[in-house]
Amino acid sequence: MKEKIAWKNVIVDSLLIVLSVLFALFINEWNTERNQRNETTKMMENIQTEITQNQVLLDSLIPYHESVLLNIQQAAMADSIESTFFSSGYFEINAVAPKGIIQGNLQRIAWTIAQEENITNRISYQKSQILFSTYEQQQRVLRTIERIIDILSSREIHRKELLDESLIVLAIEWNEMIAQEHELNRIYTHTLERLNESD
Repeated sequence: MKEKIAWKNVIVDSLLIVLSVLFALFINEWNTERNQRNETTKMMENIQTEITQNQVLLDSLIPYHESVLLNIQQAAMADSIESTFFSSGYFEINAVAPKGIIQGNLQRIAWTIAQEENITNRISYQKSQILFSTYEQQQRVLRTIERIIDILSSREIHRKELLDESLIVLAIEWNEMIAQEHELNRIYTHTLERLNESD
């Protein structure tokens, strides 16, 4: 009889241990998922903030860049083109772009951190796709700005005899940058709308 009770106690104790371990694993998994959801929510909030701040910056850059393009086009048609750009003996972009080219940086810190944390495994495919597209368009704008900087730092633009051709190339790249900025602005608006939708 004692042997029967001992086995019964062993079985009950074993079941309690197994159930306790399973319950602890369940609680741990639940807590991990909750923490991951909170992290994902915070990363998405940071991305939305970053895109919103980038759009505010872009909204200020576009009118300025459009005025610079107009200045370049008007200067290219003027009779005193050489004196406009070479008043100091070297090419001066300030003649048409008084604030230079870059007045701020389009950020991607929140997106980079989210990618490192594998956010694309935590959000819908559609949201992942729109974020990749948004930041890719942002990179296109930045690459065009780099090409403009390359033009402005090239030897050719500092040669007076190549000024007409240099201004044509500069105007083409500047116009492309403005078109890309308008598209990026449209994409930012669309992205923010989509991110606010529930999955």
